[in-house]
Amino acid sequence: MKDLKVITIDFWNTLFDSVNHEGRYKYRNDIFLEETTKLGINIQESDLDNAIKESWTYFEDHWINKLRTPESSELVQVIFSQLNLPNEKSAFNRIVTSYEDSLFEYPPILIDGVKEMLPKLAEKYKLGLISDTGYSPGTHLRKLMADNDIIDYFSSFSFSNETGVSKPHERAFHTILHELKTEPAQAMHIGDIERTDVVGANNTGMISVMFTGVDSEFDRKNPEISSADITISHWLELNESLDI
Repeated sequence: MKDLKVITIDFWNTLFDSVNHEGRYKYRNDIFLEETTKLGINIQESDLDNAIKESWTYFEDHWINKLRTPESSELVQVIFSQLNLPNEKSAFNRIVTSYEDSLFEYPPILIDGVKEMLPKLAEKYKLGLISDTGYSPGTHLRKLMADNDIIDYFSSFSFSNETGVSKPHERAFHTILHELKTEPAQAMHIGDIERTDVVGANNTGMISVMFTGVDSEFDRKNPEISSADITISHWLELNESLDI
C-alpha cells in the first residue's frame, strides 16, 4: 500500500460506538410529551412509540432506496402526521432541536483504539470522515469530534445531510477525494456496514476495510462473508494492515 495517500473513516460504530441510545430516545420522548401536553394534547407513550417506528420506516426507505438521509425536521413531521398533531411552530421547533441535540445529552463514546491510532494515521496519511447522518447533522458530529479532541486529525468531511446523498452513492466518497486531490486507488475507506461502506468504497475504486468491532443493529444485517479487501475487529489491527 505504498501509494496510499488518504484514509476515510465512517462515524457511527467505526469511530464512535452508538451507546446511550436508550437515554437519547427517552430524552426526545420526554420533551415531545412535554410539548404536546402544553398544547392540551394527551398522547399515550405507546402511540408515540408506534409513530416513531413509522418515521424510521420512512427514514430507512429514503436511506436505502433513495440514497439520502431525511433530517430531524422531516422525521418529526412524519411523527406529527402519524399522530394528527397540529403544526404549532414553537412546539415543533423545540422537538426538532431535542432530536438533534440528544446526541450531546447522552453522547456516544469513542471506540477502543481510536485515540491511539488516529495520530499515527494522520502523520502518514490525510484523513477524511464520511458519515450518513440521522437525527444529528454534520455540525453536531463535528462538535462531538472536537469535544473528544480528534477533529484536528481530519482534513475533509462528507456528511449526508450536507452532500445530499448517503452511502454507497459515489458522491459521498468523491467529495473527499476531490477535495484532497486524490485518486480512488490511492484511498482507503474504513466502515462497519457492508451495504454502505464496503460496497460504496468498492464501487468507487477505493480499498475497503470492514470494521467488526461493534455489535450494532445495522452490523447484524451484514453478510457472513464481506466483500471488503481487509477486515479488522480492532483499530490496532491497522498497525499490521498498513505496516505502521
